[in-house]
Amino acid sequence: MLSVIHPNSHRGLPVVAHHHLYDNALATQNFPGLEGYRFMSASYKPNGEDERLSKHMNKSLKSLESVCRLLHRPNDKPKTASEKNQPDNPPEIVTGDGAFSLEFPLSGQQSIPDPREIFTRLQLRWGNGTTSTQYFRAHIPSIKPTLLDGPFNSIHINTGICLFSKTALSMDPGNDSLGSDSEKVTIPRTPDRNEDLTLYELETITRLSLAIADTAALIGPACRDHCSPININIDIPDFQYFWTACELLERNLVDVTYVNKWIDTMNERRSLLFNIMSSMIHSSLRERQVSNVKICLTSGTEAAVESIMRSLPAGPMPSLDELLDKLQKGHSDAEQWKNFLANLDPRHWPSTISELGRLMYVFKAVKPVLTHGPQQLLNRSSQSRQEKNLIIMVDNSTEWRIFDRARTFLKRYTKSPTNGASETIMVGLFPLEKIFVAGARRSDLYLEDPGSDMWSESEASRVGPLEVIDTVYGSIISERLRSLCHRAGFKAAMRETPREFKLSILSKTMRFQLSEVHHDTDEFEEVVACEVASFEHPQQSIFRFFYPIFGHESEVEKQTAFRNLVELQRQWSRDDPDVVWIQAIDTQNNNKVVGGLLMKVHKENRPAQKDDDEHQSAFWYPAGSQRKYIDECLRIFTAPHEKYMQRPHVYLYIGFVLPEYRQQGVADMFLADACRRADELGIEAWLESVVAMGVPIYMRHGFIPFRKHAVEPQAERPDDEWKDMEEKMQPLRFWPMWRPPHGKFVPGETNPPWNEFMSSMLSKL
Repeated sequence: MLSVIHPNSHRGLPVVAHHHLYDNALATQNFPGLEGYRFMSASYKPNGEDERLSKHMNKSLKSLESVCRLLHRPNDKPKTASEKNQPDNPPEIVTGDGAFSLEFPLSGQQSIPDPREIFTRLQLRWGNGTTSTQYFRAHIPSIKPTLLDGPFNSIHINTGICLFSKTALSMDPGNDSLGSDSEKVTIPRTPDRNEDLTLYELETITRLSLAIADTAALIGPACRDHCSPININIDIPDFQYFWTACELLERNLVDVTYVNKWIDTMNERRSLLFNIMSSMIHSSLRERQVSNVKICLTSGTEAAVESIMRSLPAGPMPSLDELLDKLQKGHSDAEQWKNFLANLDPRHWPSTISELGRLMYVFKAVKPVLTHGPQQLLNRSSQSRQEKNLIIMVDNSTEWRIFDRARTFLKRYTKSPTNGASETIMVGLFPLEKIFVAGARRSDLYLEDPGSDMWSESEASRVGPLEVIDTVYGSIISERLRSLCHRAGFKAAMRETPREFKLSILSKTMRFQLSEVHHDTDEFEEVVACEVASFEHPQQSIFRFFYPIFGHESEVEKQTAFRNLVELQRQWSRDDPDVVWIQAIDTQNNNKVVGGLLMKVHKENRPAQKDDDEHQSAFWYPAGSQRKYIDECLRIFTAPHEKYMQRPHVYLYIGFVLPEYRQQGVADMFLADACRRADELGIEAWLESVVAMGVPIYMRHGFIPFRKHAVEPQAERPDDEWKDMEEKMQPLRFWPMWRPPHGKFVPGETNPPWNEFMSSMLSKL
């Protein structure tokens, strides 16, 4: 999913158009109004005219694969005792299967062989159900084999974000400008304290936070010593923004009061952005089970800021030479600045203060590996083994010049024998945006931010930036972002968006439609095929209860297992009149089945099932220990439901959504439909969450979790078949969840069924 914003297209409002990416398209996919951008699916086959495009795609794929190999290379050394206690949750890595091509006309009659940029798909899948898909433009240098021997001494992920947007700060030069007709000078307005985050800020925070968390999750034990943290450095400019107002003061276009107010506003915005972005990164890291990470706001400009603040009351502003002198004296970064400037290519020496501001970005990019002074040089020279560092720049692709200059500086810096520099690898990962501005040039939300009021083409209503984020990145991400914005005091985050309203809007869009499916129709097989594909990415052990495929089987065995599963689930429906199958289709993608839900609507008291060995036995497994293991798993898994829910209720038994359609509201539509059926009957509901991340999603719909249950069958004398099944199936965990009638829980009055069960047991003692 991506969105294209068309400026001034509906009664003066920007129009947002959402586009689904067609994964099976044979031709390139273009997007109306977004010139220069093309999507190539996994099924795309280049023709003769696209031969150069094919070469670019292969080159981009190899670069991305090289980065993945560097970060996730296998660890040949045995784990230490402390390392064995560390959580091991490596993602499944899938590169390729799609790419974006960007090609724009060059300005100034530049002539280069091919100006294309390729962003290649990277998908990470975790065992807990988390799936992340990004399109990266990767840059990686040639690496000496010696640098791959053992972990890095330090790992830094550098990123950054600007404040507000150019559109939000600028005013119309025709009405609010000073100067001669030949030189109109725009006076930026000073925003309000709690002025909403711009779409540029929201999209950048969301996309980079996810990309940074994915990058950190890729870093394996061969690359990182478990005791050493991953350092995430966020560069949010201060001096560069402050100098904008100071320049106006020097030209007598504003007064000191304006400058002070401007600086206070930028300082506060900078602090709020860091808090929100670091919280978003931490949340994404927790989902990926990545620990031992430090997030900091990159320093390095404090001396220059202090210098201009001291000059403000009486003036004049410091000169370029004075600022360069201040940066090299009397503060914590002084020695690093001295080292940086001493090794800077003379061609890159700043000639204006604005150029110094741009150079500060390069300094911050390489700062982690700059020596602090003579003592550090002495310490490094006495070490028996040369240190080595890894810097990963995860940033907007428009910042590639900073990356290029930083990498050029490091080549020069590490070659000098006098500064004691450690060997350093610098890698660039630039994630492609998912929200674009229409036009015949590179989209840039910072330069062309659409504002806070837009018109949604699909919803036929006004929407704000957070609603666009919700559509593109999913409700979980957008609600997390909304909560952080609310905590920071931003106004847009305080607008209530009821869940029911959002779901009705989703239905009105006609994008996803729910309908019941009869088990004897041909389309039922499509639903089961969607079920298999959903539970394969990531592969979930609990689905193996009914589908004995673990990945190594032949195609014939897989086809047989699929046919057996279709017949098994048809038989469930024939045997139980309470069974209801629901499918979700994508009306914008040939009515493709994208998800399904099997629920059981028990309108009357449900009698306990009899112990019928023939009925309970997992006959789709061969007779022996494999079948016995699965039978025991099923007994443990179904026990809480059998014990606690002998009364009318709606049982959400199996639910699934294709990986590429997750976080687009489909699961919420299923949950809302099931809860509606329960509420119309005034009865309870029950489900089992098989992944931890599902628990808070179900809680939003009124479900209350019971404790975590382990499915760990035991055998007195386990044979090899039993042990093999144990190795393939474990770990197995689930969380029973119950919803009271109408989802209303009153503390002290509403009693979950597990509490009632215990009370009845105690009363019999």
